Amino acid sequence: SKEFSPKPLMHEGQELAFPLEGTQEFYYDGQTYIVKAGDVIYFDSDRPHMTRSIGSKPARVLVVLCNPLRGEGFFLFIRFAMSK
Repeated sequence: SKEFSPKPLMHEGQELAFPLEGTQEFYYDGQTYIVKAGDVIYFDSDRPHMTRSIGSKPARVLVVLCNPLRGEGFFLFIRFAMSK
């Protein structure tokens, strides 16, 4: 999306975002970071965070989420996100 969501996300675990195309602006715990294709950002997702696509073309991002399963290992979720 070209706009941040109305409210930052916060949840258990960690996230890794790897932009494949375009440019993303990540807001994390009061600071913003600009990441482009080939960069990577890794963070604890229990802090406020959100992202948006910036630039002239949509961004495509590989996102990896890792959440603890309360003593039973970790749940790993991988998705491709496409921002319009």
